[in-house]
Amino acid sequence: MTKQKLLYIITKSQFGGAQRYVYELAENLKNDFDVSVVCGGSGELIHKLHQARIETIPLRHIVRDMGIMQEVRAFLEMKRVIADIQPDIVHLNSSKAGVLGAVAARMVGVPHIIFTAHGWPFLERRNILWKAVAWAGSWVTALLAHTVIVVSKYDKEQARMPFISPLRVIHTAVPHVTFLPRPSARLSLFTSELVQKHRDALWLGTIAELTPNKNIFTAIDAVEMYNKTHTDTIFYTIVGSGELGEKLTQYIEDKDLGEYVRLTGYVDDARKYLAAFDMFLLPSKKEGFPYVLLEAGSAGLPVLASRVGGIPELIQNNRTGLLIDPDNVKNIVAAFDIYAADPALREKHAAALIERIENHHALPVMIEKTKRLYS
Repeated sequence: MTKQKLLYIITKSQFGGAQRYVYELAENLKNDFDVSVVCGGSGELIHKLHQARIETIPLRHIVRDMGIMQEVRAFLEMKRVIADIQPDIVHLNSSKAGVLGAVAARMVGVPHIIFTAHGWPFLERRNILWKAVAWAGSWVTALLAHTVIVVSKYDKEQARMPFISPLRVIHTAVPHVTFLPRPSARLSLFTSELVQKHRDALWLGTIAELTPNKNIFTAIDAVEMYNKTHTDTIFYTIVGSGELGEKLTQYIEDKDLGEYVRLTGYVDDARKYLAAFDMFLLPSKKEGFPYVLLEAGSAGLPVLASRVGGIPELIQNNRTGLLIDPDNVKNIVAAFDIYAADPALREKHAAALIERIENHHALPVMIEKTKRLYS
């Protein structure tokens, strides 16, 4: 029996949450479908797909921020690729690839177009004109798609779009991960001298793409305030790369925080090192349903995360973690206080989070729900 052709399209190939989602689906469904992935750039997603022997087609003209002529070239290139492959199913991810891919797939006559919204872009903190354009693009994508997946109940509630099909909520899920033991994880990230120097500190970690939405400057300010007002200290590690990398490095230097705030840059398969930390912080201003919290929870870490997007569907305040106000440094410091003063509470929340992840966010559940939509 001939397999159906399944084509994933995503804007960027850096390995963020949406890219991980595409990779997990492609890897787990490659035996059931004839899978191809189309994406822009030359990031880690392409490398991982090649390792998994999944056909990958790079788009030369698609980037996140484009002018009119670049948009036209990207659209024509995408339409040509879809026409060449003639897929039975196109699964769109990310806003840029979503709107261009939905129009192109409709013009080509693809029988089944699916769009996953990994957090609506119009919920970002931008000016009203930008938000209006983002909403219009999201609406056109949802209107042209036959099926729309959202990764949280919050995103379903926020859609408020006329004439579109009912939205399907399929929460993000993670596979089993083998984490390095704490000593090995710490020594993999830092020198033995630095590890020894901070052996009595409370190790706090963040793994994130360094973009404005991740709100890392505020997190640094909170750590600075905590360490200035307490006898014990937090040693804060930020793992990741992105557009704000240089500015964050300069910020840490200008405030003379290098002793207890470290920016590692990109680390391959960073989740393996989560056990290096005593607790995990995600101070984002906008999120869909972040993978990194599922991974931090699976590593047995207590989590502090912003009360935004789909996060409260996983982090239930004072049950499976602590929710914070991403705009309030003192509120974040107060959350640090709670966990620093009560190791037993950290363990209790971490255990409850592991249980919730195992019961509700196992990868086979996400794969099976998505596979059923393909049929």
